[in-house]
Amino acid sequence: MKNFLLLCFTITLFAACGGDNSETIKKQLVGEWSINAATINGNDGLELLSGTQFAFDEASIQSNLLPLLGMDIEKAPYTVSNQVIQINDDIKFAIKEISDETMTITFEFTPEGAPLSKYELQLVK
Repeated sequence: MKNFLLLCFTITLFAACGGDNSETIKKQLVGEWSINAATINGNDGLELLSGTQFAFDEASIQSNLLPLLGMDIEKAPYTVSNQVIQINDDIKFAIKEISDETMTITFEFTPEGAPLSKYELQLVK
């Protein structure tokens, strides 16, 4: 019985540790971010995306990149779940890594008349 209780406690502890850390990520996101490095399909894309900015508050994201991704606004609400920043139903940025001062996000986008492109952006506060 003692071993069974220990097993239940261990499983509960692992389940609690493996939960979604969305609130922690949202706190880290708050602030202004700019691009430090960018790749598009594995090639340097910093010159093309130079000047791109992101500003997060607790409920919305503002970025001059959103209109380029097909949104007709520069500010939109967002959610975070399982390392993914979801903007409306349109855009998903996967968070590859994040700290208080740096973040790497990836996303896919198909520019009009072009094939699907894979982006990776390294951002700094």
